[in-house]
Formats: sequence, structure tokens, C-alpha cells
Amino acid sequence: MKENIFTKTEDYVRYVLENYPPSRSDNELLTLLVWQHMNPNICTLKVDEVLMNRKLLKIPSMETITRCRRKIVEYDDTLQGTEETERERLEMKGQAIAYARDEVLV
Repeated sequence: MKENIFTKTEDYVRYVLENYPPSRSDNELLTLLVWQHMNPNICTLKVDEVLMNRKLLKIPSMETITRCRRKIVEYDDTLQGTEETERERLEMKGQAIAYARDEVLV
């Protein structure tokens, strides 16, 4: 894997989405691949070492990566996940909004 070929997280996310189609429907896979491209040594570490030393390893959070994915897909729908995955995401978004509204009204 190429190391540090991009400067922005969004560039890494776009690269992975374009070159590893399964990552379009799997946020965990997307995160792992982005981290591997940013720091190839990440695979030698335990999960807790990665999560507890994220800033030291100079890798973004999973939330940042998925936020970038959503932004990219908003403008380039060819990088969307499967229809089933997108349908599930929309359903979960609707449930979260409904829950938030109920909480605010109570």
C-alpha cells in the first residue's frame, strides 16, 4: 500500500471507495482500509492500541471517515453502497429523527 499519498482524509476515503467497492457498504471495512492507507503499520497493532493512540498514529476517527463517505456519496452517487445498505441507512436515519423529535417534545 502507498503511504501518505494524500493530504486530506476525504482524499483517502474517495480512493478507498473507488478502488475497494465492498467498502461502500461496510463502514468498518472502509475505516480499516483508510487507516491502512494512512499508516500501513496499523495491522500490526491490537485494536485497543489503535483506538487509544489514534492521534499519535495520525489517523482520523471512524466518525470522521463515515462523515467523509456521506459527503462524497452526496455528490457522487456512483460510490454508494448496495441498494439494500442505502435503504437500511435511510430507515435508521428516519428512526433517529423520530426518536429525537419524541425526546424534544417530552
